[in-house]
Amino acid sequence: MSRALRKVRSLVILVAVLLVVLAVVDRISVRLAQDQLETRLVDVAGLTGGSVDVSIHGFPFLTQVARGRYSDIEVQARGVALQDLRNLDISAQLRGVQLSVADLRSGNRPDVPVDSADGFVTIPYAEVARRAVEAGADEGLTALSLRRSGDEVAVTARVTVLGVEVQGSAQAQVSFDAGAPQLLVSDVDIDGFAAPQAAIDLVVAAINTVLARALDLPALPYGLQLTSVVATSSGIRINADAVDVVL
Repeated sequence: MSRALRKVRSLVILVAVLLVVLAVVDRISVRLAQDQLETRLVDVAGLTGGSVDVSIHGFPFLTQVARGRYSDIEVQARGVALQDLRNLDISAQLRGVQLSVADLRSGNRPDVPVDSADGFVTIPYAEVARRAVEAGADEGLTALSLRRSGDEVAVTARVTVLGVEVQGSAQAQVSFDAGAPQLLVSDVDIDGFAAPQAAIDLVVAAINTVLARALDLPALPYGLQLTSVVATSSGIRINADAVDVVL
């Protein structure tokens, strides 16, 4: 083999080694940055308990660090609490996150601009029911259970009306109004006897009142604003997005 070919081969090997080293450094940097950002994004969102995973997408990562701009950050939270809401599942995709390398390394808490975000929050039916019962004592509500029924939510409630405790079942429509999720019942079947319409109206009003209180939610994390609400097998899912927010 000629000297020229040996030099070319050596150069190719050197470049290959450097690329491997850079790839390893890039992945290590991702892991370190994810650890830093995970703490920050949990704090910013006000989440407690459960588990939170932060993934920084895009390659090469080091160029994102150098620019202080991250194209796509994914947050997955399971079983977390947000104020008095418990056992939430939260998914958020943050795009165009601006955070300098100095602030990332130092752990400072500056304002962090984000170009856009989208995601969802799932509230378990048991959690909606818990809040409803806690908020419904003055409405005579003593028990409530919820489950998905097609595009609606099946409701079973026990309510004291005019001094008599009755149990009824109903279908609640899922919607949102003025940026807030809603579950609305229009009729109730009272178990065991044919209740007068006046009593049914009282039960409907009581259920709607406590469901509204149960879905009186704190601000969603990462500046997310509600766009739609759907019933899923695991709970009420609130879809949301945001543009030009500051964390």
